Parts: sequence; C-alpha cells; structure tokens
Amino acid sequence: MSMVLAFLGFNANAQDNRLSLNLNYNYSFPLNSFRSDIVSKSSPRGFTGNLMYAISPKFSIGFATGYQDFYQKYDRQIYNLGKGQQVSAVLSNSLEQVPFMARAEYYPLGNATTFRPYVTLGAGGNFINYEQYLGEFGSSNSSVGFRGMAGVGVKVPLGIMQNWGIDVGGSYDFAPYHKFGMENLNTANVHAGLYLSFQ
Repeated sequence: MSMVLAFLGFNANAQDNRLSLNLNYNYSFPLNSFRSDIVSKSSPRGFTGNLMYAISPKFSIGFATGYQDFYQKYDRQIYNLGKGQQVSAVLSNSLEQVPFMARAEYYPLGNATTFRPYVTLGAGGNFINYEQYLGEFGSSNSSVGFRGMAGVGVKVPLGIMQNWGIDVGGSYDFAPYHKFGMENLNTANVHAGLYLSFQ
C-alpha cells in the first residue's frame, strides 16, 4: 500500500512540472526545389531544442530553435560563365538553417498513459546562410525568411520522478526561399533526444 501511495505521489509531482526542456538530434531530408536545385543529400548534422510551458495536461506552448547544415560536392563539370567563357570545376553547395519559432504541443491522452503521444505546430523565422563554390571562386548570401513546422512524436517518461525521458518523432518544415531561381527549403525530419521537466 505504501508503494502505491508513493507511486501516486511521484505521479502528482511529475504533473506539477510545468516547464520542459528538449534537446534532440535531428536528421533532415531536403524536399522539392531544395533537393533538386541545391542539395540532394540528406543532412545528419543537426539538432533541435525547445522550452515549453504546460498550461494544462494536454497543452504546452513555448519557443523552439535548432540548427541544420546541408552540404554537397558535385563532380567536375564544364560550366558556362557567359560571353563564351567556360570553366571546368567542382561545384559545392552549403546551406545552414537556424529556425526560431513559437511552438505549441497537444497531448491527446494527457497524463493518462506512460507513453505520451503528441502533435505539434510551430511558426516563426528562419536564418539562412547559403554558400556556393565553383572551384576556388565562391559567393555567399545570408537572409531571414518564414518557417512553419508540423510534427508528431511520443515522449516516454523515465526515472522515479518521471521528470525526464526520451522524445522521438518526425516533422515537416515549410520554408519559402525566393532567391537564385529557387522556391523553397522544405524538409522532412526525424529526431530523437531527451527532455527534462521541472517547476
């Protein structure tokens, strides 16, 4: 009986933890014109992080950010530079994205189960740094654009107090980019990491 009461006590404490900090490893897949015009390779170089506040057992709001680095080097080809000029060179593209978004999470089951599936939406800005090198000659461009996100995932509480655990999920990011003849920097992502809840 005392063990049952202790368990219920730990559950109550876990539910009182209003703030939650997430840090996740992120693997990203370029889509649409991003994939065809800049980088076709997926990126293993990324992370996401968010700080959330639970306004109820089913809803949390907060701030999200992250970093993703895309890079690809293409085989040597002949490129036309205009006015009858051509060059044989290796082309490399590098693009970094740093989002900063407001984020909301919805837990349809609340705290009723150990596994906590969720859906999430986010919207805000996107810092973009694009570099292209044609042999030794390079150019770069930095800009800020819109970023939207929709995702799903599940959190699995661990520990006696259940105030930390594992977060696994996926998301789709919408990022318009109307430069250099391109339309967007949309990506599909999978993530895995840890979260910590506290008062």
